[in-house]
Amino acid sequence: MLDVLGLVLDVIAQHHAQLAHVLEEAPLQLVCKVVAEVAAKRHRETTDIWKNLRRLAQTLNATRSGLWGDLS
Repeated sequence: MLDVLGLVLDVIAQHHAQLAHVLEEAPLQLVCKVVAEVAAKRHRETTDIWKNLRRLAQTLNATRSGLWGDLS
């Protein structure tokens, strides 16, 4: 598990600008489809995926007109 976390953190660090740009600029329809696809493939609720994506967006300081706001 720690190996996977390390890999994820490395990817985020190496591709910070690209990830932030996608979170800010990708069409919302595309983001919704990706969330649904990831949830289906991982057998998770879409709300879990949205929460994780929101946390990533906040870490990358993405704002997207309030979409990535409060986690509560």
